[in-house]
Amino acid sequence: MYSITGFDEKASAIRVWGLFGEMVTEGTIVVDREKKVIAMSSAYGEGFTEISVGTYSDNEATEHTLVYKGGVLFMTRDAKNQPVSGPKKE
Repeated sequence: MYSITGFDEKASAIRVWGLFGEMVTEGTIVVDREKKVIAMSSAYGEGFTEISVGTYSDNEATEHTLVYKGGVLFMTRDAKNQPVSGPKKE
């Protein structure tokens, strides 16, 4: 996969474009560091679009995602991620 990532100062957003084989992907990420909120949108494949909102802290990240195909709700996804501690150092 090839990608280009840049910061859009006017929108205060991270923009990503990718090429995976012959498929072009694009995404936008906006992060509010004070409120610890993140919003993302991406488009890829044969008419897929994802919209996600979430929160994060040092201990946990949660996210709710809506996935559309051809403008019709295809699925939803909820995720909760928590860091795990690595191997103990002796």
